Amino acid sequence: MESSQVPVSSIGIRWVVMETRAKKQHYVPRLYLESFARGERVSVFDKATGKVFWSSLRDVACQRYFYDLPDLDRAAGVAQALEKFFHPFEEAAAAVLKRLRASLHGGDFVAITRDQRIDLSIFLALQMLRTPESREHSVQLRLALHREAFLAWLQDREPELAATARESFALEMTEDEKIRTQVRTLLDHEQRDRIAEILYQHYWVVLENPFSSPFITSDHPACNHGTLSHPVRSMQGLASTGAEILFPLSPRSLLLIVERRAFPHAARIDGRLTTLGSPENVVYYNHWQVRHAYRFLYSTDSDFALAQSMLEETPELGDPRNARIGVRSMGDEL
Repeated sequence: MESSQVPVSSIGIRWVVMETRAKKQHYVPRLYLESFARGERVSVFDKATGKVFWSSLRDVACQRYFYDLPDLDRAAGVAQALEKFFHPFEEAAAAVLKRLRASLHGGDFVAITRDQRIDLSIFLALQMLRTPESREHSVQLRLALHREAFLAWLQDREPELAATARESFALEMTEDEKIRTQVRTLLDHEQRDRIAEILYQHYWVVLENPFSSPFITSDHPACNHGTLSHPVRSMQGLASTGAEILFPLSPRSLLLIVERRAFPHAARIDGRLTTLGSPENVVYYNHWQVRHAYRFLYSTDSDFALAQSMLEETPELGDPRNARIGVRSMGDEL
């Protein structure tokens, strides 16, 4: 693998001018979900209700005016600025995904090229930051930081009151404030570039699924988790030792991005294709889609038995507002 850095900072942001206002704004692009659909319809599992149903691609992974922020539009001089901001990155990723899927389906896939890795690194960095799941995480993190800062201030002045307040004091945000919180992250080019660089420098492996059970995807498809534990640190960061990033490409293929120190054996297959050896591998990767989905899972069929069993064991997985942030004390790792 080449050691050169991903040149994300060289990409100019192009505001795409469109005359119509988009009501349904997709946080997972249709160009991606097409591979998990039958025609124009995809099978959906709702973690909040347990219901399974079929839906049109235009009606999934979207919310009405999800990215609309008038202040940003005025500053950018264009309506629905954030919605349009994603277009060039989606177009670049669409071309890469189309070529990858065609070569995988045709059996002539050789390896992910450097240019493909660059385009996908940028796309995945944004995809991780643009979903309802990432918004909820950002909101909870910001509220937790403000809460702990206030309690630390109160502890210095009224220790007895602080002890009581810790149990009852809570903060809330308006919907506009939640959008603003996510927008700050999305438009922080240094953070986006840093995430893209981390992804680019990891090992990339394309996993082929030869079994009858398909890979599923979700409303937060590019998900990461830590494979190692630590007595103090969370080990859940993208750059943490043992990090795995999972991105299903289709029901039959998945992009696995792994941190180098914990997975040195992946060096020999970096950028290449390997076939899963057991159906349990499919269960393992689908399991993480269920855990990280904000609310909805998507598949080519209606078999969501894994998700249903996981919700029976852990009902809080079905709550979109379930706590994602744990705070030990002010100054400790979140």
